Amino acid sequence: MRVIIAGSRDHDHFVLQDLCQAIEESGFEITAVLVTGDDGVSELAAKWAGQHQIPILVFAREPADPTKSAAAKRNSSMADQADALICLHHGTKGSWSIMQEMRRRGKPVHEVQWSGKLGEA
Repeated sequence: MRVIIAGSRDHDHFVLQDLCQAIEESGFEITAVLVTGDDGVSELAAKWAGQHQIPILVFAREPADPTKSAAAKRNSSMADQADALICLHHGTKGSWSIMQEMRRRGKPVHEVQWSGKLGEA
């Protein structure tokens, strides 16, 4: 499965252990990881994919267009190309946006909300 791994861009919400647990719990057989290239969860996802020799596809936001609509377009493009989503978040609009894009398409979403403690998703 081509799986988007997305969520919080902060470094103080999730660690690699949280991501590994979310991947296991999702049950998704990941053949490619789609990421935004941002800090935080996207960075952890790229690290995990590299460790497991799984291809990484980066969907960076258009640098010439820093607007929220640019992020929405990117999320829509990612959702079109993905089979599923793993989202580790703490309630931000960006995380909500990508989850909604996937749900509108009827694609599976495995959601992990931050527990409030680092390393305890």
